[in-house]
Amino acid sequence: MFLILWEILCAPIRLVLALASFLAYVCGFIYDVVGNIWLSLSGIIQLTSASKPQYFVLSEVYYMVLLPSSQPATDIA
Repeated sequence: MFLILWEILCAPIRLVLALASFLAYVCGFIYDVVGNIWLSLSGIIQLTSASKPQYFVLSEVYYMVLLPSSQPATDIA
């Protein structure tokens, strides 16, 4: 009789703990997915932002080569 009462009292506690464990697992999974997406996007953004100055430097060198020597290269905006 005591074991039946004990199981009736412990069952809701076990259920709450199981739901909390599942919720923690889901939140951890979502955190990992969002973290991986963030790392991927930040890497792509850093790659594109790092390539822009090189493009401008190359384009300025290109324009400097095409300009006649009488014009200063600083006129190009």
